[in-house]
Amino acid sequence: ALDLTAGGTVTDASLNFDIYSQAGTAVRNVPEVLGGLKFSYVIAAGQSQSAGRMGPYLNGVHSIAPVYDAAMLTVNNQPMRTDLTIPVIKVLSETERFNSRNQPDSAKVRVWNVAGSTHSEQYSLLSRAAFLQRDLALPAVDTCETPARSRVEIRYVYNAAIDALVKWKRTGTEAPHAPMYQF
Repeated sequence: ALDLTAGGTVTDASLNFDIYSQAGTAVRNVPEVLGGLKFSYVIAAGQSQSAGRMGPYLNGVHSIAPVYDAAMLTVNNQPMRTDLTIPVIKVLSETERFNSRNQPDSAKVRVWNVAGSTHSEQYSLLSRAAFLQRDLALPAVDTCETPARSRVEIRYVYNAAIDALVKWKRTGTEAPHAPMYQF
């Protein structure tokens, strides 16, 4: 029943942006949201399509009314502002390298390219197979446009990116630069 168009009257992404703002604010200010768990930082994260929405949010709305302490965008390579006030790490597979532009690192943005990876690797298909079967009675069918799913498990780089963002915030030690692809 969630309607992000206000009954068809909103035709842009402004209401999804409001969800990002309200969700981050709720995590930060409403203890019940995390069941009383303590946190140090509120880190925005988006993958693929959700990263496609998170990028413009960070470039626009968040720059005006900051909510998050850092952000990680994965497998969606859109340009980020070079004057961001929070650290951002973009983790990209080879698919994004070939289908999008590549952004050089800046003071607050790091781009980590993962050689040999694909937009949706084999592990992601296998890990959601049980949920597809249980929740929708569907087999895990490979509908990825990439000719083959990589066995390179990019999830380990996602974990490293979150660790680097926390360290960046906690100690001021910037995330390392990663080499650009060479072909």
